[in-house]
Amino acid sequence: MNTLLWKALFIKSPVPYLVQELFRDAKGQVQDVKILGINQAFSKASGLQAASVKNKLLTQIYRVHTEPIQQWIELCSEAVLCNKILHSEMSFGFSPTLQKVLLVPLIKDACAMILLKQEQTMFSTISSATDLTQINEDLAKANDKLKLLAITDELTGLYNRCFFEQKIDNEMNYADLHKEKFSMISFDIDHFKDINDTWGHPVGDDVLKQAAKIARAAIPNTAMLIRFGGDEFIVLMPHASMQEAAETAEQIRAAIEGEMFHGVGSITASFGVAERKAKESFKFWYKRVDEALYRAKELGRNQVAHSSENSKPIASVHIEWIEDWECGNLEIDRQHKKLLEISQGLMTMTLLTKLQSSNILQQLDRLVEHIVYHFACEEHLLEKMSYRKAHEHALVHKKLVKKVLEVKEHYSRGDIKASVFFSFLVDDVVLGHLLREDIKFFPYIQMKSKKT
Repeated sequence: MNTLLWKALFIKSPVPYLVQELFRDAKGQVQDVKILGINQAFSKASGLQAASVKNKLLTQIYRVHTEPIQQWIELCSEAVLCNKILHSEMSFGFSPTLQKVLLVPLIKDACAMILLKQEQTMFSTISSATDLTQINEDLAKANDKLKLLAITDELTGLYNRCFFEQKIDNEMNYADLHKEKFSMISFDIDHFKDINDTWGHPVGDDVLKQAAKIARAAIPNTAMLIRFGGDEFIVLMPHASMQEAAETAEQIRAAIEGEMFHGVGSITASFGVAERKAKESFKFWYKRVDEALYRAKELGRNQVAHSSENSKPIASVHIEWIEDWECGNLEIDRQHKKLLEISQGLMTMTLLTKLQSSNILQQLDRLVEHIVYHFACEEHLLEKMSYRKAHEHALVHKKLVKKVLEVKEHYSRGDIKASVFFSFLVDDVVLGHLLREDIKFFPYIQMKSKKT
């Protein structure tokens, strides 16, 4: 079974149980039992926290080797060494009364302990092979329900990322084998962070649920709608061309725009679409979809953009410095202008197709170095001036630098084009950061400058 799926089944099971293994000494004699993990239901029933007991011995958890602990070790040993299912009653540290348990041998020295309810249960009377057969059938039905839970997003009811990771390789292999078209749509809610910040996360959750319902009604039966994470949704469309996927995306877009969302009103969404090339890896395919989505946002949001080999870089070819970008501090303004100057040179270089990529990389390195240096200077200045949100601004810098280094690594490996990299640096890091974040402290610096 897929490891991610198994973990999901283990965690979400409504039946309280733990997984444990025998702990032996140097001579192979059983001395203790180690807890490998407990699920949420067991944690709720016992009051034990999964993180505090994982990979701990019983004597480490309960501190003393009491008679109930010895019984626990003996029952676990019997189940494992005799390879049989045991039904028993035990006294746990979290309850003074005896608890009914079922011990099921797994592999090697491991076994599962299932905590049974005191009332009637399917495990309460195991007296024959017929009983075990019925138990297996009941467990199979419960397992099917758990599998559905494991691949379903709890908030929206859509397929989740676990389902996506199980499905995508098989779908791509099928498309390659039968030379079928295969397209993907990625979309997210415009300004979703503002919705959460303004109305709160419960309202944001309602928006996601309503958007999911609208999208599900707009896609064909052969398509698969997945909540990919946060407010990002993926639509997988086997047998569909770019044009067909773009038409579906437009239907979803129009439906979302035309709906009134509870507590919020009208909202919009942006869409990226790409048709998979033969034998193309998911990483490159998704990258093209994501670039298209980014382009839709840059072009004004609330629209559908599709991947194209001839797509122009998102950044402008020429950017003129304007006075509104000046914060009033000569050094910060000088550094902003310097970053823009390096960016302009980089854009010119990438337009020269005969230029060696190593030269472009050198210029990119120079721009990254200046970005890091500028961020450090800006943070020092804001802290020195006692700017109230200096720490918050520094955290934004930290996240941007991390993203810059990640994208640079992708470029170095050849995963993305230079144009995509510098578009990100210019539009997101240089100009984007200046216009979205830096501009917030401009009035503060200008006020301080007037006082001095």
